[in-house]
Amino acid sequence: MARFSRLFFAEGRRPVVWFDASDPNEILLRLLDFFWPALRVEFAACTYALKTREILSRPFNLIFAPSLAVSRYSHLENSHFVGYPRGNTPDVNDPRLRSLFHVVISALDPEQGAKLPDVGTEIGDLKHSLPADPSSLLKLVALADLRDRGVTNPASAVAALDVLAALAPAENSALEPKREALNWAMDRSMREPAAAAIELLSAISQRVIRAPYHRFRWMRARIVTLISDLVSVEPEAGVAVLVSAKSRRGALVAGVGAGLQARPERIAPLLGELEKKRPELVDALLGYEPELARIYLDAGPHSLSFQEVTEHVVLWLKRATSRRRKTITSHLTTAPALGRDARLIDAVLETVNEQGAQDVLATVLAFGLPADAGEGMWVHIESLSSRFPKIVRDHVAEAGLTSERLAAVWAVVLPATSEALEAISRVKATEPYFRACALAAFILRPDVRVELRNAFSTRSSHLVMALLAAVGLGRSTAISDALGLLLQNFETNDLADLVRPGADLWRRARALEHRSASLLVQKLLASASTSFFQGRLSSEAMREWLNQPPIQERLTLERPPELIGLWRNPSIRGPGHRAHETAELARKVWEWLELAAPIAARRNDEKLPALVGAAFQEFKEAWSSRLTERWIAVTEAARGRTHSDDVTALDPQAIQLAFQYPVLALSPLVRATFPRVYRATTSGRLTMIEMFYWYADWDKGKELRRTLVQAFVSSHWPPSDLAIIADEAGIVEKIVSRLERIGQGSYVEAMIADLEKGQGVANRQLAYRLRTRQRRIEEWD
Repeated sequence: MARFSRLFFAEGRRPVVWFDASDPNEILLRLLDFFWPALRVEFAACTYALKTREILSRPFNLIFAPSLAVSRYSHLENSHFVGYPRGNTPDVNDPRLRSLFHVVISALDPEQGAKLPDVGTEIGDLKHSLPADPSSLLKLVALADLRDRGVTNPASAVAALDVLAALAPAENSALEPKREALNWAMDRSMREPAAAAIELLSAISQRVIRAPYHRFRWMRARIVTLISDLVSVEPEAGVAVLVSAKSRRGALVAGVGAGLQARPERIAPLLGELEKKRPELVDALLGYEPELARIYLDAGPHSLSFQEVTEHVVLWLKRATSRRRKTITSHLTTAPALGRDARLIDAVLETVNEQGAQDVLATVLAFGLPADAGEGMWVHIESLSSRFPKIVRDHVAEAGLTSERLAAVWAVVLPATSEALEAISRVKATEPYFRACALAAFILRPDVRVELRNAFSTRSSHLVMALLAAVGLGRSTAISDALGLLLQNFETNDLADLVRPGADLWRRARALEHRSASLLVQKLLASASTSFFQGRLSSEAMREWLNQPPIQERLTLERPPELIGLWRNPSIRGPGHRAHETAELARKVWEWLELAAPIAARRNDEKLPALVGAAFQEFKEAWSSRLTERWIAVTEAARGRTHSDDVTALDPQAIQLAFQYPVLALSPLVRATFPRVYRATTSGRLTMIEMFYWYADWDKGKELRRTLVQAFVSSHWPPSDLAIIADEAGIVEKIVSRLERIGQGSYVEAMIADLEKGQGVANRQLAYRLRTRQRRIEEWD
């Protein structure tokens, strides 16, 4: 019986010739009863035959024959014979066929089969669905055997799935046994250590996707979940199985990827090492779990360098397919570390859509840029900000200004309105310097200067002060540029009202670009002067401004027309000014000249005369004795600068102008300047005098004497002043002689009378000298 079982069911021999069987009919009936339907239909047998028999050109499956007819079967090999030769009985203890023998013997010889161990119920359940091939019984027996061995060896439980697939290859066949086999294999795998369990589950997943188990493909998700649970507990085991796997198994990759997500603290070293050894496995993991890239980027710097982490992520994006790259970047757009590497943003922005680009900008702004963010990073921020200005405005409104560059970016996306200018002054900022940076960037925008010109004009001084307060606090050149632009294009008449002169002011001025610094000093001089002319600045305050070295240097460098323009500013004198306003302005201008005279005369003797001449011509219609006193003070201040009692360029100028306008109260000015001028003229020091007169006579003082007499005679000046001037110049006799010679003897009497009425011994003595003089005509008067 064992021999028949081996030849027919194990080896599939056809025909099998059974010699000298004890009861062929009984054996045949039991066989037919044991066979399954498909085999029964195909089976052909003969209980007694002296040679091989065929049916439809196919040999019978089983032939019973007497041993005497063995020669008739000589064309067959002995491997087709049962009961011949004698003693040819296979070993029933063959471990490979033991279970098969037990099944067949139990069916054909119940008495003997009762003595054998039970091989399980699976055979009875599945036998009816077997194909016509007799050897399929061996597979069925193997299935039962694997089930039994699966209790101690989980690999047998997985192998049973292959046998079952071979027994029932149709997807709709043996559904219940397949379901039970799959559940048993998964349950048995989960009892093993993590690495073994993951490997077994991976093997099961490969079986599930095959055609025989097509109806159970849904179990793949369960397998992925089981692998994920195991990897979340022992992530190293999952990665090790993945590396050692001979083929890339989808469920294994998906399960390992899902499990790693639960252990972000272990992702960095595991993926970092995997990227070095098996980068294709990293790509596979990202194919199933693209969010791993985001987790790796967030957690990586805790165990790896940030540069290494970003290099890996950028490489993953480059290697990924277009579709996978989009999926990965959709997770990276909200990664806090996104703003730390320009290369990473480059890689992300190459793929993301419009919404993704907005997310990138919002993320970078929300989590902040590092202090050492490179220019490449800011190029991206500026580009994105121009596309999505609302995101930048909303961020700054909530978080405020946190860096110099962010302030500049924000200022660029603000609308060119007065409200935006107000918003800059109120915006939150971690440092006031950032607010000034935003203001500078806003002012430098060409569209802003056009749209807000009126607003800048009315607030220019305050804007200058806001920028000036931040000078020297950072490296931004925009503040200096914006200051220069404001100072060059807008009036700042009230600037000096907002700032006090001192070391701090000039320290900030020195920190500016040269041109802006020069403009600032110029505007401060103009503003202080304007405030002084308008009465907002006191004389002491004006003196303090003029005593500042930068102001003094500027005053000496300015050309006369620029300085003259200080009091011709339309904001000082409008078109409808009144006479008393002009007189007050004249007083202020001449007081300013008195304060500025020592400085203006320092380097250029021609500058101060130009200022004095312009001031006289400007206000001669409102002239008064007080202004004459200021003029005298100006000449004395300029002379004091020379540290001598010598004549200055102001002295001959004063005489010339006084002689031209004898109707004005200028005789005190002549008294103060004529004697010096006359002595300089007669001594031959003509350098300054020749600026005003041309001398063709050898008597160089004659023209001065003649002009002096003519001015007094035709004016309302006090006659006594002429006598005093002549006495101080040492030309009394010549002056009196000229008066008498031109028929002005009465004027001489008026001089004496005026002197006698005056106070002071010197006046009375001079009157006495004139009255008691010898009357004679001076030939060279």
